Amino acid sequence: MRIKTMKGTHKKQIKSNSSKVKHRKIVKKGCKNCVVKQDINDFTGTKEIKIYCDKLLYSPFEFKNYLEYFNICGHVITKNRNKADIIMSSYQHILNKYAKESSNKAKLLLWTHEPYHDINVDPIIKIYKHKIHIMNVYTNDVFLNNYRYFRWSNQLLPISVYNDNTIMIGNNKFNLKILNKRSVALSTLYQPSYYMNNNYTLLPTRYEIIKYGLKQNDQKGDPLLDIYGKGWDGIENGNSRTSNNKHNEKSEIMKDYTYNIALENTNYPNYVTEKIWEPIASYVLPIYYSNSTIYNDFPPNSFIDYKEFIQYDNPIEKLFEYLQHMSITEYCLRLNRCIQTFNKIIMLNPNKLVNCPQNPNLSIVDYSQCIEPLLNKLNKLNKLKSI
Repeated sequence: MRIKTMKGTHKKQIKSNSSKVKHRKIVKKGCKNCVVKQDINDFTGTKEIKIYCDKLLYSPFEFKNYLEYFNICGHVITKNRNKADIIMSSYQHILNKYAKESSNKAKLLLWTHEPYHDINVDPIIKIYKHKIHIMNVYTNDVFLNNYRYFRWSNQLLPISVYNDNTIMIGNNKFNLKILNKRSVALSTLYQPSYYMNNNYTLLPTRYEIIKYGLKQNDQKGDPLLDIYGKGWDGIENGNSRTSNNKHNEKSEIMKDYTYNIALENTNYPNYVTEKIWEPIASYVLPIYYSNSTIYNDFPPNSFIDYKEFIQYDNPIEKLFEYLQHMSITEYCLRLNRCIQTFNKIIMLNPNKLVNCPQNPNLSIVDYSQCIEPLLNKLNKLNKLKSI
């Protein structure tokens, strides 16, 4: 399917009868660089689809411009569950409830981009006589590339410059003799019951790295690592989510550190969040655990890849030894490779929404890549005869 970029707000005239939705005119004008990319003509002429949402979290329907776009394509949100063609939720146990009802004729669709809201890997599961269709992190139709959590409002970053005595990182100059090699982690400590059934989880590995770093001291007697987050029983330095502007708050915390423990919650292709992008934007070198797609964008020897240390008997100990003995030359080379990747992504996507008043949250989470798969799934479900 050929994708066409559509700029601006979309005024519509809709003429409908009992079974068809016809689109007579679409005016493409208004705000610059609107991110809706799907050609509306691909979805016109289809039966109107009524969608009932029951605890559907963080979906495109929460944003006005996307909701309007779905309406244009003949998809409407209903508050009457009995009139719904499709019931959507982010949790299987909720859809199981509807699957038990013999009177339910609606199709069931689970949609989430949170790795622990649903861990099914099959696109369809059968509950009683109903099928629950799945779109999640592990079905390859919600995360399609590494940029889902890239902030398109970011500015190009300057390359770090250094000499024998000082290093210029961003707009800050440091004396090499006092440049610390300390790490910081921004992480909530969850109970094992939260993640133990997920075969792709990285949380135990992240927690082991954090706990080790908290117990080790540098030559000055300071811990090699500080932790910000909930659930750490008072040993944390603070919380990284206390204000409405979490991005700036986390950046303010990270500026005093050299490394950031940036392992994702789960390890899966294209599941890449702000965890790797935010430290780079703060001129901090990420310690990451590579998935199978991250090197599509990053060159080797850019971020610190913890996967390279698991070959050792004591991988965490080897990691911190490596961090403490890293030369300033290597540090700057790695950081600059991360910065170059960061800048390249901005340059390759110049038409991404930055500060469109229709949807300012797109500078935090980019939903545009998952719109087409969701529309296709809804249309496909509506054409199915069986539930």
